[in-house]
Parts: sequence; structure tokens; C-alpha cells
Amino acid sequence: HEKNAYVYGGLHEPHPTRGWILKRSFSRRIWGSTYTLNDRGYRSRTNHQEDPSRFTVLLVGDSFTFGLDANDGDIWPTLLELKNPALHVINRGVSGYGMGQIYLSLLESIEDYKPDLTIAAFTTDDLQRTLLSFRDYKKPRFVLSGNRLILKNTPIGPIDSVYAEVRLRHETLERRGGFRFLTPVVIGN
Repeated sequence: HEKNAYVYGGLHEPHPTRGWILKRSFSRRIWGSTYTLNDRGYRSRTNHQEDPSRFTVLLVGDSFTFGLDANDGDIWPTLLELKNPALHVINRGVSGYGMGQIYLSLLESIEDYKPDLTIAAFTTDDLQRTLLSFRDYKKPRFVLSGNRLILKNTPIGPIDSVYAEVRLRHETLERRGGFRFLTPVVIGN
């Protein structure tokens, strides 16, 4: 693992609102699959270029949209774009995201890309992830207050303080006789 890298092959880096995002301009073969992230930090074999002649589709989602454990050319966003060359597909899917992170990704991306269509792709597991404040790394969490969603657990903070917080949670659970369901994957010094 690299320092300041999220656990999965160094694809990720910390983010103050979403917990983690994909690195920019990254390409590596990891456990049998090739991952290429472009200059904007989304999965694509080409750098981002606006093309008003094409219909822009913004995808936000989790590891299924990102294409975890699949080669660049085999993921559904790439196949969608290959099926219809008039489409410009922007794959903002990130592995491990829950619904809150998917929502924040949409809010943080929609003005940048001004899509003609937005698809929020999710699985039932993403609903469960939404309840967590940690999932391999500290993450945002929304709570319902009356009829409003309130964003909690942000800003995420520097990687060293997150690691210390995870370690403290583990030690507290062990002292109380609970099992360790969180594995600190953030690399410390």
C-alpha cells in the first residue's frame, strides 16, 4: 500500500466530503484487471473533453458502475458508450460508495459536466452502507432531522487523524468485549 492511499490497489485518495475519491491520471493492472482513471479522476481510457455534438450521460454509483474487478473495456459504462457513439459517458462510480456518497458525488459533479442525462446507479448494499460512518475509511453520513437530511461526519480530516480515530474505535470495542468489524486500512507512518 502507498501512504495516503485507500486500500484497493492505490486507486483512491482521501476526500474531505465523500471520504475517498479516485485518483487523477492513474493507470495500473491490479489483481488481473486494468484500471485507467483520466485527468478528471473518473474511469476512462481517454482524458475528459467536452463535446457539445454528443449527448452527455453522467453516471454516479458504486463499484458496479465503477467496474471493480473488470478491465476498462468490459465495464457497462464503456460498453454503453461503445454501443452508441453519439453518447459521451462520464463514469463517476466509485467502489465502496453508499447512497450518501453517491448523492454527494452527483452534487459535486453536475455543474462541472452539465449532463443531458444523469443516472444514479445503486444496489441494495449501498442502502446499508449509507448507515455507516466508516467503511474501510471514514465516510460522510446523512441523518434525518424532521423532514431534512443533515450531513454528518465531515469534513473527513487528514489521513493521520482518521487512522487514529479508527484505532481508538477498535481499542474501545475490544475493551468492551465487542468483535472487531472495522479493519484500519489507512496506512499510517
